[in-house]
Amino acid sequence: MPSLQSYTIRYYLHYLKRKTQHKTLDIHRARQVLETIGKRSPMAENTRTESLSVSGIPAEWVRTPQSQAGRIVMYLHGGAYLAGSLASHRGLASQIGHCAQAEVLQVDYRLAPEHPFPAGLEDALTAYAWLQQQFSPAQIVLAGDSAGGGLALATLLKLREEGHQLPAALVLLAPWVDLEARSPTLEKLAHKDPILSSGRLRESARAYCGTHSPQNPFISPLNADLSGLPPVLIQVGTLDILLGEAEQLARKIQAQGGKVQLEVWKNMIHVWQFISDRLPEARKALQNIGTFIQQNAPSGVHAESK
Repeated sequence: MPSLQSYTIRYYLHYLKRKTQHKTLDIHRARQVLETIGKRSPMAENTRTESLSVSGIPAEWVRTPQSQAGRIVMYLHGGAYLAGSLASHRGLASQIGHCAQAEVLQVDYRLAPEHPFPAGLEDALTAYAWLQQQFSPAQIVLAGDSAGGGLALATLLKLREEGHQLPAALVLLAPWVDLEARSPTLEKLAHKDPILSSGRLRESARAYCGTHSPQNPFISPLNADLSGLPPVLIQVGTLDILLGEAEQLARKIQAQGGKVQLEVWKNMIHVWQFISDRLPEARKALQNIGTFIQQNAPSGVHAESK
């Protein structure tokens, strides 16, 4: 049964959505809101952060007392490609690192509309190349939520296309993988989803695509050949309008011979893992993420010291 906390949170979020859903998209405001919400997302106890530049891209290491050297999660934040930052997702990155016993590298990739596709993808590829100079790909897991999940998958597909060794695994939280907006759940679940709306997603997609077609498989990875991927974990809630995309993605990976673990959480909202201080379902989901990462990415020494 869903927790009592989940009902309370959904009621409040529906109230906020009704107040803003008819307003014109204000990107500056959207960034402020996500930043504010993200800063309330709890970090694991005794989390340490270290700011750095990754080949010119702002990034940060997020480490907890449980982090084991050499097990790396490269995390790409959500925010519809228009919002999100290191600060907004620091809490979530910390919780994933804690549960996975991993060091997390957050990447502050460039955002649309100032920097439309392929800027974000280029930044993610640059960050991965930087990591590869220090660690074996077998020690690295790519992860992301929402747009960050779509970007993580696009990054992996680009690495495969260019002939690079792929990371050990992929973790996707409610990934946005179809910017053509074809999934029936975009409308079917519109009245149930207290966070996302199909109209806002379409506006964000246009800003991110710029002059490129949303059919591009590096924009909408659902259109890509999904064979030859490392193990994939997908988590999505039944009250998320991206549910259909996540389910279709899992079916396609499986049909093309891949190993995919799809978790569909009843009565959960978009990226509920964000609020682990209030939702027992978020804590359980994070534990599952941690187990998956530990099973697929062993900790170890830096590649340069082998």
